[in-house]
Amino acid sequence: MIAGEGITPLEAKERKERDPNTVILDVATPIEHVLLGKIEGALLLEQGKVPFSIKKKVHDARTPIIVTCSSGKRALLTAKTLKEMGYKNVTYIRGGLKAWKKAGLPTASYVKGEEAL
Repeated sequence: MIAGEGITPLEAKERKERDPNTVILDVATPIEHVLLGKIEGALLLEQGKVPFSIKKKVHDARTPIIVTCSSGKRALLTAKTLKEMGYKNVTYIRGGLKAWKKAGLPTASYVKGEEAL
């Protein structure tokens, strides 16, 4: 099961604006969030915790999910995992948070212990 080609940061921003129920799932580590920041309103859940915790955070398998990380590689793998778990509407941001920042899109500071939806 493939996770598709991914989407650009601008496409991700537009999808979130069009459908506020879209979840941006950031699977980077807390240290990466300290160094790079995060997308405002993203659900922060390290990649290794996703299979065990995602159903507690995103109950409906039809909820649109856009996965990101610092570079996009873990996001692709996590999107694939989510599809295998039965989530129907999953993609990832090509290039991750680095591409998001390069596109000039805003980031927020990370607060230790933060996990938001």
